[in-house]
Amino acid sequence: MSKCSSNSYDLKLVAIDEQIYALLQQRKEVCSHTPDFPSDEIISEWAQQYGFDHTFLAMFFHLMRREKYYNPKVEPAGFRHYIPVLQTVEKGGRLYTLSSIRQYENASIV
Repeated sequence: MSKCSSNSYDLKLVAIDEQIYALLQQRKEVCSHTPDFPSDEIISEWAQQYGFDHTFLAMFFHLMRREKYYNPKVEPAGFRHYIPVLQTVEKGGRLYTLSSIRQYENASIV
């Protein structure tokens, strides 16, 4: 598989690619970060209408639903202190106890 270098990128695509990103951002705002997904029938219609493979379009939407897995993970730095919580919750027949939260300058860890 060959990599596309910045030297081979056709600058006529910049405006189109930027519109694609703007539409993705608009879609994310409209669906409020919920995993909304078009039905199989709608994907089939679009695949036929725009000349794409149905599986390709379905995978595209599947990938958008998994965006959260591609966000960078925050590495906690600058430990501040422990925040005592001591709460217990029963869920699904199991007990979960949270004794404290570790607070850092850039994150909190439960």
